[in-house]
Amino acid sequence: MAINRQEFDTFMERATSIVPYWARNTNPIVRRHLGLGGHTVPPAMRPILVIFGVWAMILLFGLIWQPIVHITLLLFLASIMLVPVSMVLYAHVLFTVAKTAAHNMQDEMKNKTINLLRTTPMTLEQIFLGKIAAAMWKRMDDLALVAQITVLFGPPILYSMYSPVWPPTENALLSVFMILLSIVVSLLRIILEPVMIGSLAVLVGVVAPNRSTAISATVALGAFYVLLLNLARQIPTIEANANLIFLMDFVLPILLPAVFSYVFLRAAYRIVTAD
Repeated sequence: MAINRQEFDTFMERATSIVPYWARNTNPIVRRHLGLGGHTVPPAMRPILVIFGVWAMILLFGLIWQPIVHITLLLFLASIMLVPVSMVLYAHVLFTVAKTAAHNMQDEMKNKTINLLRTTPMTLEQIFLGKIAAAMWKRMDDLALVAQITVLFGPPILYSMYSPVWPPTENALLSVFMILLSIVVSLLRIILEPVMIGSLAVLVGVVAPNRSTAISATVALGAFYVLLLNLARQIPTIEANANLIFLMDFVLPILLPAVFSYVFLRAAYRIVTAD
């Protein structure tokens, strides 16, 4: 079926209007780094929302008829095969975002073109965020694929992880809510963590003496964050306490990337404006 050009332009306009200016494919900073052949088609969010809605209905209907949950959880076999693959893909996406953002920022500092960009109507924060967005746009298809695998095959694994913490036999509604919330948290992490890694890359790119140092430092610090967060989850005291599990698995994975992104960008801002 042929796609009408006007309809496509309308779709693109609606899709980009819901995201911040710095993240839009029309942002000059993004276009500059993507080039003419860069990927600029927004990911389809509808399949993710539909799949999430289906899982929500299955889990809620399971409050009335428990066997339906047991039947759908047969996807667990597929989950233990596909979810690790998506984790490897996601790790490579984070690596690419770190590498690209650090490379872009270090080039601006090395060529002393950052001050030229500051003469444009965009604020320095928008310039930084535009570089992060450009790095993420290059892997947008992979990010969308990771999100779809997460929402489709993640619930069986999340159910096995959190049903012992919030047992359906004690409070079925709370158990369902926590599983659905864990899906939402997982999806938010797919957005926030690349932004955090990109923010770190921008900061390191500002202070690093050369491109290779900027990339290596960003990747090492990003890997340390992921390792530290996962090791903290394995502390026996945390595994035995539902409140601590909620803090480690639901709050910190969302709060820390947001806070660190702000801190990294503010630090980069102060360094650049101090010169």
